[in-house]
Amino acid sequence: MQFNNKILATIFFVLLGIWLLKNVVFTGSSDRSFRSTLMQVDTSTVDLLIFMPKGIDSTSIELNRAGSGWKATKGNIEVDAVADRVQSILGQLTDIPTKRLISKSSERHADYEVTENVGKIIELYSKGKLIEKVIFGRFNFNQNTREATSYARLGDEDDIYSVDGFMSMSFDVDFNSFRDRQLLNVNQADVKALSIINEMGSMVFSMPSQGNWLVNATTPIDSSQMATYLSGLSNVSGNEFNDGFTPQSQPIKSLEITADNSIGNLRIDCFNGGNGFIIKSSSNPGFFVSDS
Repeated sequence: MQFNNKILATIFFVLLGIWLLKNVVFTGSSDRSFRSTLMQVDTSTVDLLIFMPKGIDSTSIELNRAGSGWKATKGNIEVDAVADRVQSILGQLTDIPTKRLISKSSERHADYEVTENVGKIIELYSKGKLIEKVIFGRFNFNQNTREATSYARLGDEDDIYSVDGFMSMSFDVDFNSFRDRQLLNVNQADVKALSIINEMGSMVFSMPSQGNWLVNATTPIDSSQMATYLSGLSNVSGNEFNDGFTPQSQPIKSLEITADNSIGNLRIDCFNGGNGFIIKSSSNPGFFVSDS
């Protein structure tokens, strides 16, 4: 019986050792200190977000709640932020579950790129008070398992966690991603007249009450061609902003749209931009680069 007790004791301590190695040494912590959620935030109280996409010394991007909307600011540029983009960011920050505690040591921060110098820093404020700070670091994708993993830590803690999916890449925020790129959004059926203006004069396309399009009120134009042209104007967006552009002369050409809707009339101006053209819409405060 004594011999059997010794065997049982040996087996017990071996199993205990294996458990400790797996749950304490390799994870760096016991289950009791494992944070199942990196952070939980009531985003309805958040009125300011500050992004430092390449560490604490990088140029910050701010999102400020303004009434029912948001303002995006970078340096001396402030624009109305696209609501859907802001809500997407807030939705991701509401609840970030963790997969595993990687390390409790600050000496491992550089390994996982969660230092303040290189990590993607996000600060959340409410009424002037910092309520949460999170730093996202390295991103890994395992080709064998097809599994994506990001690494992150809270700003006031040393613990490094792996979090699910492409979370780190999701916060590679670009200031222009918060900006409205739309130049035109017109229902084809609402358009009643178009005026094309250039240095040679103007040409007016109009549709009288009988429903046939005319050029300068006299010459009929093929309705299918006009429908194709109007279809191309229904939803037009710019891509690259030119924030340093200031018009020094009149536009080289313009398009005026008379529409029977709540938006009213619209105007698109085209300026000479040196190596290309600069486009300005009356419905968008930004200037856009165009090569055609």
